[in-house]
Amino acid sequence: MSRAAPVISEASGEEQNSPGTSGCATRAGEWFRIDPVTDHLDLTIKFLANRSESLAKRSATQRMHKQAINNWKPSDLPVWLTREVYVKRVQAALASVAKSRIRSALGVSEPYSSDIQAGKRVPHPRHWQALAQLVGVSSNV
Repeated sequence: MSRAAPVISEASGEEQNSPGTSGCATRAGEWFRIDPVTDHLDLTIKFLANRSESLAKRSATQRMHKQAINNWKPSDLPVWLTREVYVKRVQAALASVAKSRIRSALGVSEPYSSDIQAGKRVPHPRHWQALAQLVGVSSNV
């Protein structure tokens, strides 16, 4: 029978006797243990997405995006910037743009900016103008 990985308390830094467990619960869902193979301290974050601060931040972001969608009018979009132009010219050019630049320009999450860059998602039309500017596409080009 193999020995369970020793569990290290975050508060005291001391080994805890917790046979059969993979770690000891500490504040905010953090778990610490010594990896028995590498003998190094291993930090595993559990349930981080469910922490109250994370939930509050996610809710605020969702409210902000919903408000922006509600405030957006199709007439705000330049006449030349149609879905066809977005897909053929803008989306194609986004493949060479860093995800971080897309994320900053739109104020969206990393996974969403990654999907936009890869062409897996077509963002809301309110984002098309910012993305067109980001890649240098205009009515003149």
